[in-house]
Amino acid sequence: MERACTYLHKLLGAIHTFTAFLEYGTPDWGPNRGAKTPVRDVRAAILSDVDSLPYRVIGQELGILSPPDAHYKGDHPTVRASVKRGREILIKALGTDGWSKRVETMKAEAARWNSLSDKEKLRETLAEEFGIPSHDQDKLVRAIAKASAGEPGFSEDEIRRDLF
Repeated sequence: MERACTYLHKLLGAIHTFTAFLEYGTPDWGPNRGAKTPVRDVRAAILSDVDSLPYRVIGQELGILSPPDAHYKGDHPTVRASVKRGREILIKALGTDGWSKRVETMKAEAARWNSLSDKEKLRETLAEEFGIPSHDQDKLVRAIAKASAGEPGFSEDEIRRDLF
């Protein structure tokens, strides 16, 4: 048991080293300063490139405080830098063409989503939540009814009426 723990400790150390490399290293094992907020930066890049939101709105969406002079300068340098870092992360991961194609795909999906009615959006959201294709009405209705068993207003007929 003691020997197994020793091997496990070495394995965990190797995994930690590999994870650190993936987060902060470069292919030639040189240092690469990792982004402090990569998730926020990627989200900022998506909001800028896909949703075409201005920096002020992105800052509000992500909870980034506006600089004191933003009201008359109209600039938001923190968000601008965050968008740039996020875009760099995405381009490194997907390549320039890959990111451009992904932006177009995401724009098309956003346009499709925005064209849906509230019922259609609810149906798709529930279908995704239950891991069921949204076009499989019977399976979706049964899954919702099963998950809501005993709750008033969740019979299969009522669910079908409200969703379809």
